[in-house]
Amino acid sequence: MNPRRLIEIIRARGIGAVIFEHFMEREVDLSGLDLSGLAMVSVGGARLNPKLHRVEVNHYGNVIKLIKKLQSRGYQRFGVIIPRIFERSSNFKRSAALHSEDLNIAEADHIPIFYREETDSKKDLKELATWLEKHQPDCVLGVGTDVPHQLDSLGYTQPDKVGFAHLGWHSSYEGYAGYNPKWSGAGKVAVNLVVDQLTRNENGVPEDPLWVLVEGEWGDGHSAHPVLNQRKRKSKSTRS
Repeated sequence: MNPRRLIEIIRARGIGAVIFEHFMEREVDLSGLDLSGLAMVSVGGARLNPKLHRVEVNHYGNVIKLIKKLQSRGYQRFGVIIPRIFERSSNFKRSAALHSEDLNIAEADHIPIFYREETDSKKDLKELATWLEKHQPDCVLGVGTDVPHQLDSLGYTQPDKVGFAHLGWHSSYEGYAGYNPKWSGAGKVAVNLVVDQLTRNENGVPEDPLWVLVEGEWGDGHSAHPVLNQRKRKSKSTRS
């Protein structure tokens, strides 16, 4: 539906509050719409014009906390598998966090991110196998239910051969370890921000837009058990 027409319908029905969801877009232009009289919040990582109050899960902070958690369990070499389209839509926040953490990780344990273009193609699976063989991560961080199954098919069973933690964990991934971004929490915060505006009779484009980050939480699972001290990892020299 045309955005202008949608705003007209909202006004005709006497709706005074709107929550925008922009999960896959990087930039959204609303400058051509009459937003006056509406209490508004945006959910997602898109940069909006004009700027509105915005609620987002903390991709950057969640990755750093996840790595710290996994390090406390004995993992040292983190290989990240993520569709490029997901990173592009979040302005590469997770990638930025990983590069930041490289400063705290031994250079020999740095592994380049495996950006996926097509997650279900034979070419992609072959490239994934090559990446795993070359870099030999002791823990893989990924997005999607297909990653642990593909690891299994390539001989990297979890947690025996490699650890696995989900970057976007939620209840449907129960049993796997990972970090829950708390999207449901982001929704609750967005509603609270809208109600707060209605209570104070604030509407339209805000003079001082807020940017609220919702903290995630660790979800335990069988795929990233603590690494035993006796577990030996191949040295970098034996892989090259």
